[in-house]
Amino acid sequence: MTGGEIAALPWPAAAPEPLPSMNQSFRQLVAALPRAARPLARRLPHRLGLTAARDGQFEDFVTFEPNRNLPDFAVAGVAGVTGAVSPDSELLRRFRRAHHYGAFFWLVRDRLADDQTAPDRELEQLGDLLFQHWALAMEEAARDVELARAVIGDATARWRVGTADEKRALRDRTITPAYHAATVTRKLDWITSAARMLLAAAGEPERARLFQRAYDCFLLGLQCIDDVSDEAEDRTLRGCSVPEALGCSPGALLRAAPKLVSRAAGLASEGGFARLAAWMSTFSRAIEAWRLEGDPVAHEMEAIALIGQMGADLDGPPDQPGDYLS
Repeated sequence: MTGGEIAALPWPAAAPEPLPSMNQSFRQLVAALPRAARPLARRLPHRLGLTAARDGQFEDFVTFEPNRNLPDFAVAGVAGVTGAVSPDSELLRRFRRAHHYGAFFWLVRDRLADDQTAPDRELEQLGDLLFQHWALAMEEAARDVELARAVIGDATARWRVGTADEKRALRDRTITPAYHAATVTRKLDWITSAARMLLAAAGEPERARLFQRAYDCFLLGLQCIDDVSDEAEDRTLRGCSVPEALGCSPGALLRAAPKLVSRAAGLASEGGFARLAAWMSTFSRAIEAWRLEGDPVAHEMEAIALIGQMGADLDGPPDQPGDYLS
């Protein structure tokens, strides 16, 4: 699916400005960095291998509206949808910025950990600076230092566990579907950190857990697509692809994606996140026709079985905050 085809889908309405876009947030962040760090920061998407163009921007890589501005989807009645300015505008501005800053930091850390970009001291130092700015943005968004630091610590601990488990599984060349689902959701937990913190800060911890559960399922669907696309790269870097480690065909793993996204839409609807549910439903329909060559019936049945074996992690509650803090 091309960028133009994605943009043409009938997405739910997005919140207009004055809320900052991801690219605007990055420009603000670069301006706040020490002068010596700015040249590398300005070409960071290209340095990480996210864009082909040297002057590429994060929005060239992060194309889906929820991934760009996830806190918007955690609240009802987004400010600006009717053109009116409300107190929610300032709240969403703070949490959007925290979400954006988290993406900038975690993309650096994740690409380095996955050997998808060559490490050097300058990039690692920039990563440290990005973490500091993310942590500060989270504290400013929540206006509760204790809550922000707990969320940051928990997301970081989950990422460490997920990353180590993923490397171990690919090194051993075997992984169960349930273990894979747990690994993916732990590794990507940071993506929902700002949105969940928004709900927790508003006194809605149960809705925060429901939001996490729905988005975990969505991210797992996206990961199925990525794992099929990255087969050759994973085999080169790690000696084994994810379909091989799972013992399934690439065609079956791809067919699992729309089913997981559809399930995620249902979970979002159950949690009262109507805009998120609508977005996910639209995306699920868009990728429903995606198939690889081979026996379509066999791929379909294998995908259903695969999701069934992931079920314990998909249908149960997410790990409780603090479970991975040492």
